[in-house]
Amino acid sequence: MAIPIPRYLKHIAKPQKQQKTWTRFGICCTCGCEKFLVYQNYLNKEELLLEKPYYDALDEMFSAGASTCTRDEDGTLHHWKLYEPSKGLKGRHEEVFLPDRPYFSEIVVIKSKCIKCEKEYLLFDSRMHGYDGMTNEKDQPTIEYEPHFKLKCKEAVSLEVKVENDESLEEFQDNTDLGFTEEQYSDAFSWIIIYRINNNGKKAKIFDWETA
Repeated sequence: MAIPIPRYLKHIAKPQKQQKTWTRFGICCTCGCEKFLVYQNYLNKEELLLEKPYYDALDEMFSAGASTCTRDEDGTLHHWKLYEPSKGLKGRHEEVFLPDRPYFSEIVVIKSKCIKCEKEYLLFDSRMHGYDGMTNEKDQPTIEYEPHFKLKCKEAVSLEVKVENDESLEEFQDNTDLGFTEEQYSDAFSWIIIYRINNNGKKAKIFDWETA
């Protein structure tokens, strides 16, 4: 069985090649145009400030040069800074308390806009596409969050997408026991790579994301 093109991209996909657990396809607008502007989300100044305490705590945890984690029987996770890495938790160590990471911090979105008709297409949204997007529970703020976008490529480009998935729905079912339909399986890919192709035919990777 061929690796399926994700359901949400099938209407604009031009199949090109199958290779083991990967499928590759070009992107073509419904108007027939194959040139796009590409955008990726970013965090604004206010969001970066809200995110800062989390990364400051991470820096503190790694400042000793090594760290580890433990989990209590009730599931509580603890983070430890290790001053004597070779001894692990038997050596001198200190607990570091990580604040919650803001809900928007891990959201990644890539979209394209046709240069002819200006129709926009969602190429990837980590909240709903890929394995984690299809299987993780999401709270209302995460679902309702509206990302900010900036150009990812300076010029209009052609696009090629590669996704990796289990070789068949049956194998996916055996590996996950999720009971997904074939359409859900197609959107639950484990990896996505997006390439841009410029006017000279030169191809370059512009997005690479493991979704599981």
